[in-house]
Amino acid sequence: MATNAYINTATENYWKLLCNIDDEIKLNLIERLAKSLRKGSYTDMEKNSTAEFIAKFNGAWNGTETPAEILSSIHSHRSSKAPIDIDL
Repeated sequence: MATNAYINTATENYWKLLCNIDDEIKLNLIERLAKSLRKGSYTDMEKNSTAEFIAKFNGAWNGTETPAEILSSIHSHRSSKAPIDIDL
């Protein structure tokens, strides 16, 4: 178990990082932290969310196209053929 001194130091260090962020972001972080305490680690929550997503949408596509045909269609309908350079 962590000591009080360690907890106080860690808390102060995190506060220094977070005290100036937007209030909405703080609320989002609070919500995530609270969920992580109720359900286990955040990693577990991500795994559960991924599993739920897969279970919900697995097999939902009813098209007859092959993967190659779908990719071909996507590529042929692009508005830009050349890669876009976003380096600043």
